[in-house]
Amino acid sequence: MGTCISGMVNAATRLHDFWIDMRWRNANENDFNAIAEMRISSTPAVNNSIHLAVVNKNVEGIQRILRENPEAAQEENSAGETPLHQACCLGYLRMIDTLLHNGCTPRCITTQGTPLHSILKAVHSKYIREEQCALVIAQLLHADCPIDAVDRGNKTAFFCAVEMGNLTAAEILLDCGADANQKESNCFSPLYMAAINGDLRLVRFLLRCPSVDIDTTDSCGRTPLIASLITITNTFRYERMPQTNVEDAHSRQLHEFNSIAIVEALLKAGADPNIEDEYHRTAILIAFAALELDCIHQTKGPLSLIPFPVTDGNQLPESSSFSESVYAPLVRLLILSGAYLPDREQERYTKGPQWIKQLYTEGKSALGLDIMKPPLKLVHICRLAIRSHMADVSRLHQVHQLPVPPNLREYLLIKYI
Repeated sequence: MGTCISGMVNAATRLHDFWIDMRWRNANENDFNAIAEMRISSTPAVNNSIHLAVVNKNVEGIQRILRENPEAAQEENSAGETPLHQACCLGYLRMIDTLLHNGCTPRCITTQGTPLHSILKAVHSKYIREEQCALVIAQLLHADCPIDAVDRGNKTAFFCAVEMGNLTAAEILLDCGADANQKESNCFSPLYMAAINGDLRLVRFLLRCPSVDIDTTDSCGRTPLIASLITITNTFRYERMPQTNVEDAHSRQLHEFNSIAIVEALLKAGADPNIEDEYHRTAILIAFAALELDCIHQTKGPLSLIPFPVTDGNQLPESSSFSESVYAPLVRLLILSGAYLPDREQERYTKGPQWIKQLYTEGKSALGLDIMKPPLKLVHICRLAIRSHMADVSRLHQVHQLPVPPNLREYLLIKYI
């Protein structure tokens, strides 16, 4: 009977801790004040809960618990968090300092990872600012927190920083020796994740790191370059769907052109455009698929029901007349970077609109030229430099509006090789 009651009390304690934790994570300002004013329950089992003391910011209670029972420093709550993990996750800066000075080690690794993972969650939830997070990261690393430990998703703290778009934290972790190539459970590398997120700042930051593997692949053999092109195609499909909110459409357009800028940055950094994924797709084949989708959109309307990749059943008629797709420059860009046009796809690209045939012809002709040596290389680098600057100020989608002579505008739009 006593054992049963004890078990019920312990279960109630864990449930109470879990409820407090979940409530905090969804709390508004009023909830914050309510939680901050809570007092520790009179129930003995709850009264000894160090996690509840963390939530209540009860410094004296924490010091008493750790003094009486030092092992409580490593006690995990129902979410798999130690007191230090929990304080980091909630962004309680003073509590973090208190715990570190009272025997709570940051070397403890749980399913939630290390306290480094938890402090990044606090920034992502906007409990603290990036500048405050940087100070805590430095404090945790100084206390010997393992920098490349992983959570249950096999993600390092550096990977999480990249995934969350936290450039400040990523810079600190990389400077302190974080592995820039360690993959998570889906074999996504930090560079791969930044590319599919359309995060141009982090992609450029990672490309400046000498140790980054630019052609690393995921479990399906896709490189960051291939993943960026697939992201462009997927964004294209959603952007052309009917009844799109104006604000959402603008956001998707910026994301799409950010991905285009990422493709340019990857190619400029030396990404191999001829690597095939497990479906035998190279970067240029995916770029051609985007062209076909754009043409189909012009003739058949919204793309919500159109399969990807484009199949023989919905190939474009040879007599079709279209304006050149905004994705044609991507094909030329890949050709300029040394992408090959597979012979097995020749029949596919000798049919359809005239400008697709022309692109195919341009590509085949370019194979006989050393287009990446002076002076053509210098011409191409200058063009990429201007486009890169426009991407920095989120204006790459407005190149066609530049008040420059038409021939210079076509040069910047990559209208020719």
